[in-house]
Amino acid sequence: PTLLVQDGSAISSRTFSRALGGKVTIQTNHLTQIEGSFSLDPTDISIISTATHGMGQAGELKLSTKHLSVLDGALLLSGTFGSGNSGNITVNADTI
Repeated sequence: PTLLVQDGSAISSRTFSRALGGKVTIQTNHLTQIEGSFSLDPTDISIISTATHGMGQAGELKLSTKHLSVLDGALLLSGTFGSGNSGNITVNADTI
C-alpha cells in the first residue's frame, strides 16, 4: 500500500488538556509521501503530526515504510504549543 498526504490534508492527534495525546502509527509496504499545501490557502500545509496545546504530553508518532518522501513545505512532526512535552517520533524507512 501507498499513503499520500497532499493538498493541505492531515493525519494528526492532539491533546488540549493534562491527558496524554493519542498515538499515530502508520505502516505502508511501499511509499509514504507528504506533499505541499492547499492551493487556495498555502498556509494550510500537508502534515502528519502529534501535538499538545496543554499540559499533557503529545502522543507518539511511528511511521514504517519502504520509502518516505516529505516535499514542498510539508511536515512530519511532534510539537508542543503549551506546557506539555512533545512526543517521540520513530521512522523506519529504507529511503528518506
